[in-house]
This record gives sequence, C-alpha cells and structure tokens, in this order.
Amino acid sequence: MPREIKKMQFEVDWVKIWLEENEYSLEDYFKKGRHGHVTVKINSNNQLTIESSGRVVKTPTYLGGITPENFDIFYQEIRKLGIIVSKETLLNARITQLDVKRDIHWGKNTKLSNIISSLRERAISNSSRFHMILFNKRVGVANSLLIKSRTKTVVDSLTVYNKFEEMYVNRKDPSKYWDSFNDEFKDSIRDVLRFERRIKRVNRLRKALHLDKKDKVNLKAVFDCKFDILFEKIDQHFDIGGLE
Repeated sequence: MPREIKKMQFEVDWVKIWLEENEYSLEDYFKKGRHGHVTVKINSNNQLTIESSGRVVKTPTYLGGITPENFDIFYQEIRKLGIIVSKETLLNARITQLDVKRDIHWGKNTKLSNIISSLRERAISNSSRFHMILFNKRVGVANSLLIKSRTKTVVDSLTVYNKFEEMYVNRKDPSKYWDSFNDEFKDSIRDVLRFERRIKRVNRLRKALHLDKKDKVNLKAVFDCKFDILFEKIDQHFDIGGLE
C-alpha cells in the first residue's frame, strides 16, 4: 500500500505546463524561446507551453525546486516573461511532464560512490528484466545511476547522482549555474545525492499521483498529493524501506 504523507517530501525540478488560447494573453514585449531556465513556445493552435526548471527559483544558497511555499515566486518569474495569466490558472493548467527530486545529505565522511555502488546492486536485485541499469555519462558510473525501461519511449525513470560532482563538471556552462552559488554553500553540498524521478505523459502522471480518471493533472494535484511519489519509485528499485 502507498504511504500517505503529511507534507510534500519532494520538489518539482522540471515541469511542462500547457495554457489554452483562452487562458492567457501576452504583453507587447513577450518573446518566444528560452529565457534563462524557462522555455516558452506557442503552437499552431495558439496553445502556449511553459517548460521550466526548478532552477528558476534558486538563490545563492538554494539549488532550486518549485514547491507550494515558493509558487508565488515561480508565478512572478512567469509573469516577467510577458505572459498574462492568473495564479490560479497557472496552478490548474495541464501538465504533461514532471521531474521531482529530493537532495539527501549523507555526511561529510561518506564516500558517495560507495552509496551509489550499493544502490546499483540493490537495483539489479529488485528491478525487473524490463529495466536497464545505466548511468549519467556526464558524471560517470561512479557518480550516478540511471534506471529506465527497455521500451523505445521511456515514460518513467529514476536517476541518482552526486549533485556536487554534476555541478562541478558543468561549471563552464554558459548559464553560469556553478557561479551563481556562494562558496560556502557549494562546500555544504559535497555530501549530497540527488534522487530524481522523471514522469512523462498524462496517463502515467495520473497513475503516479494516484488520481482518478476524472481528476486533472496539474501542479495543484502535485502539491496536494498525499503520497510520496518519489519514495515510491525509489523503494520499487532499491527496497530500502525509506530515506530519512
């Protein structure tokens, strides 16, 4: 049985939001395309999509992640792009892809590569033959673990990686992500493993969020979810009983 939670124990790391033509209007200065950590597109049916990373709400001492507590900040960032939409409409708009994450500190004397190696062994034992046990090529096999289905289209996957190492190897990225954090904070996340679940397609999202067929799939449903959808994926592959 899925376990209920009192508050959301994960953060939204990436989301794709759809606004219908009658749900938004645009300021004169609006421009399509990528704006920092947000990409905006408009299709031939005048549906507007917002693809946003959780980095949009980051600070020099916070890696970012969209939550009920900082949704107002996220909303203001969207408004700055010239998209006129109410806060309620944005919260209730359809979503078709969602990444949720949780960063866990293991202690400064912990060798994270050993934790990943142990998790990989558990994944091999607990995952079915329909799953592939891979790794993130950017940070390498010692610093990451990727579990996804063998199907051509992957709609639900789990990634575990050394967050500090991932930031460091990408430190020359044009977005200046590495440079946007202060040194003390960067030093404090050397013991962090990030657990990240990516879910695509409405039907899969509805199932993951434990929604009925009639329920809408939106950020409100994510924020109101009574189940830890990230832990459920973690426990499926690692059978660890919980992460605290």
